[in-house]
Amino acid sequence: VVVSQDAILGKELFGSKGCVACHQPIASTIAPSLVGVYGTERKLTSGETVVADEAYLKESILFSNAKTAEGYAPSMPGYDGVFSDEEVEQLIAYIKSIK
Repeated sequence: VVVSQDAILGKELFGSKGCVACHQPIASTIAPSLVGVYGTERKLTSGETVVADEAYLKESILFSNAKTAEGYAPSMPGYDGVFSDEEVEQLIAYIKSIK
């Protein structure tokens, strides 16, 4: 499996910025697991279903309470203004790589 430089940097950010504290490899009551999430359908608290594509992941990182996954409280802080566009792309590359 070839992992991009962006995914490697995204993994470092995921650890250093504390994302891993809530987003564990297995789902918990705190936050959904992100393993294999890319490209899947996600049910939201609103009753809607969305595909976890790049746009959804970006929105979820920057404006986390815009769409909350079913079964979870809207407790994740938004990271708009915290992560640069490049860092968001790196995080998305990492999330896409974890299967």
